Amino acid sequence: MNEVYGHAKAKRVLEVLYNRSQERYYKKCVKGETSYPERLNCLIVGPSGTGKTHLMKTFAEQHNIPLLCLDATELMPTGNDTGVNKKQLRKLIIDFAHETTKKPQFFSPEGVLNQMFIFVDEFDKLATSFDSSGNWNKHVQSSFLTMIEDKYELSGISWVFAGAFSMCREDKVKPKSIGFFPENKMEAVTDQLTEKDIIKAGIIPEMLGRIPLIVQLDTFTLTNYEEIVDKLVQTKYVKLTNVNTKEVAETAMNSGQGVRSIIRQLEMALIDVEADDPWAMPSVF
Repeated sequence: MNEVYGHAKAKRVLEVLYNRSQERYYKKCVKGETSYPERLNCLIVGPSGTGKTHLMKTFAEQHNIPLLCLDATELMPTGNDTGVNKKQLRKLIIDFAHETTKKPQFFSPEGVLNQMFIFVDEFDKLATSFDSSGNWNKHVQSSFLTMIEDKYELSGISWVFAGAFSMCREDKVKPKSIGFFPENKMEAVTDQLTEKDIIKAGIIPEMLGRIPLIVQLDTFTLTNYEEIVDKLVQTKYVKLTNVNTKEVAETAMNSGQGVRSIIRQLEMALIDVEADDPWAMPSVF
């Protein structure tokens, strides 16, 4: 996944999930064997803007994986239900499988369900208790747990959860969690967050117990951000000729938004360039 900068460990984990999923699908659905490997689930931890969603979507595109993306914060209680409606969540997954079969490379909903990945973003928000909402986060976790523990049609789905878990890290690293290392090389922070931290934050032990793999994304330093700026200018933002790489990188590193800040800055600079373009359409204002 050369389109995604860094995060070698996370890439290796996703490759293992994919290989395990494909072997399971081939033996179970193609060969009809009764003995096949268990699927794997993982949790990706990284500050905002370090590329969790981009990593997962790029991985799915390159491997042609059916990918259903969910935002945990949108799974709020409805009506008189205390938590996300489990039947609705199941229906969402099944409907996605049926819709995916419209693509020529997928032949049946069963085949999709045994190859698909579900990416749950903002998972750390479910570790935050909201008394006014009746602890809906615990109910959402229980709903996910029911889907993961399904022994029938949903049993082949690989689940990837992602979140920042920044509150868990405040007593371990500086609040500015992006780029806090002084060395000008990419840093791994796999020892910064423990299972106890995640459970203490509010993820129920049963839920975490169904996620055997936890991988933390690399922490980008100033040099890493400068390399990302240069790469983007050379590929996506070729119209920009006078970019102050270090200034853009420093702003991004201090923003708490990571690469999103770089994109925002370069897009604003591109607006100025295109507004002065003599070939642009005449203004209607």
